[in-house]
Amino acid sequence: MSDDASKNSSWLSDYYHRIQSDCVTSFERRDRVTNWSYTILAVVIAAYAGFFADGTFVTPLGRFGLVAGALFVLIRFFFTSMIAYVYFLRARYFRTRIEQYWMDGTPTIDEIKKDIKEYDHGKSQPKTGRNPFMGQVKSGFFLILIIPLAPLAIEFYIGMKLEYFAIIGALIIYILFERYNFKNYDQVQPSQK
Repeated sequence: MSDDASKNSSWLSDYYHRIQSDCVTSFERRDRVTNWSYTILAVVIAAYAGFFADGTFVTPLGRFGLVAGALFVLIRFFFTSMIAYVYFLRARYFRTRIEQYWMDGTPTIDEIKKDIKEYDHGKSQPKTGRNPFMGQVKSGFFLILIIPLAPLAIEFYIGMKLEYFAIIGALIIYILFERYNFKNYDQVQPSQK
């Protein structure tokens, strides 16, 4: 084996191990955020149901505020989970490319270096054909974000208040703010090259 081939093999193997670690870390982060979301959802629904028990007096606005407040946190977790999923996809892309190189010799080592410069050092996302939004919806966040809407609908049914519309408006603004931040976060965007 030539010195260049040995040097390429050594750094590529080290890079592969780092990428494998990034892949595991990102996937674990995504799962952890999802589990936290389920926990928060369960606590909020249990507290909401408890508010209807005899002897407790919580105003309708308090009940509505609890569920809407939980939605703020769950939406933040949703976008955090999407970012973790994008990092996972990038790491998986590199892992796959390196494994293809080791098995077939294609892509070439120069193509892998180019990808590393563009996507890892350039902090952008390779085209993987996967949509992080749909990935999160399919992983269970659909239920996490839909279930709190039932108590909100119950509160609207019990009696509409002007404050409810203000809270819903704030929630919509917050969703748009999170979406804007996600869209402008350079590390989750496709390369401009």
